[in-house]
Amino acid sequence: MSSLQRIAVIGGGPGGYTAAIRAAQRGASVVLFEREDVGGVCLNRGCIPSKALIESARLHAAAAEAARFGVRAGPVSVDWKAAQARKSAVVERLRKGVEFLLKKNKVVLKKGVARLEKPGKVVLEGPAGGEAFDADGVILATGSRAAVIPGLEPDGARVLDSDGILALDRVPASLAVVGGGAIGIEWACLFSALGARVEVVEILGQLVPGSDPEAAAELARGLKKRKVGIHVSTKVEGLEKKPDGVAVRLSGGKALSVECVLVSVGRRPWTGDALGSACGVAVDRGRVPVDAATRTNVPGVFAIGDLTGEIMLAHYASHQGTVAAENLTGGSREVDRKAVPKCIFSDPEVAWVGYTPAEAEAAGVAVLAGSFPFRALGRAHAAEELGGFVKVLAEKESGRIVGFHVVGPRATELVAEGTLAVKYGLTARQLEETIHAHPTFAEAAAEAAGDVLGIAVNK
Repeated sequence: MSSLQRIAVIGGGPGGYTAAIRAAQRGASVVLFEREDVGGVCLNRGCIPSKALIESARLHAAAAEAARFGVRAGPVSVDWKAAQARKSAVVERLRKGVEFLLKKNKVVLKKGVARLEKPGKVVLEGPAGGEAFDADGVILATGSRAAVIPGLEPDGARVLDSDGILALDRVPASLAVVGGGAIGIEWACLFSALGARVEVVEILGQLVPGSDPEAAAELARGLKKRKVGIHVSTKVEGLEKKPDGVAVRLSGGKALSVECVLVSVGRRPWTGDALGSACGVAVDRGRVPVDAATRTNVPGVFAIGDLTGEIMLAHYASHQGTVAAENLTGGSREVDRKAVPKCIFSDPEVAWVGYTPAEAEAAGVAVLAGSFPFRALGRAHAAEELGGFVKVLAEKESGRIVGFHVVGPRATELVAEGTLAVKYGLTARQLEETIHAHPTFAEAAAEAAGDVLGIAVNK
């Protein structure tokens, strides 16, 4: 291992705490600086709390349909206060788990605002006053903040961002979601499942821009079945707050009247106060550029996660954190930008990895596509989850799987199989020849690979 034994990590989100633990595992003396709570936005105000509430909504929806399965129950209702309390308990439990892991690995956790004053020197402004730390290597992991559109600024009451909607003390009667990406779609599904009237407004031509158009269309069909209004190729031109709600003006002369609005138009890299004027770290339009090893332009200073502006996903930040920590302790690794799964915990779920057909064409990669509908599976009928499909894209010349797309039940779990296939260059034939348990939803992956070859049995 390297002689770099003193490492400072600024930011304790999924990327930062993963980097700190991995560096400590490799023998470094590590100090982790966090201004708020360990776990970052993901654990405290994003991925985890929203998924806890999504599970409450899913159980509510399942209970409402239980009679179709021969299960009799009384009138179904949601106790939002109890759901929020459970969400908070889940977050606290996981946060304590992270703190335990840091302590177990002898990572020193320092609370306060940390700043890279100059290469090798970090200054902390904390409750006990200023402290200075010398470091052989520094990992920047300060994350991102919700993007704000002029005229649609959140007020915490009628106009909300992802933080504000998480703290709602009620299920709104109606909600307009500005932005049809992952976060907006998840909240739309959650509140529609609990009885709210939901309208989704997306400026581009499909929901979840960047996903496979067929998967996006299947998602839209599923949302429409749940009476979610969908307005694509539509711009929000203005908001008018009223005593009982918000009037939303849309392009094309349309208008919506709702109780509140969620503005969910992406996130922006955020350095906060972490970069001192003499640190020398380059910043490009708010992000800190890095190479494939996560190195910045300053020797010994690495950057990971949303701060880099690459792929703003918690699991990618953790992956970058591992790479940075290993490279600072004598390793030689590069990040994998090719096999990064994207997941949307909607209803139906959407997940994919690798190329979409358009991306393959743009890259000059000729592909063969195969797909298989869940409707043709025994497990789907047993569970009465019939919508959606698996699509496999394989390079025409080699047969290697270069794209894997799922929309429907268990999509966010099934994409793991596709991620392995894309990462390790498995062929469609190898996936088709792999025995899949019956009856499972995963059988659709093998059948879709078979369809690439023209040999799907059940299609």
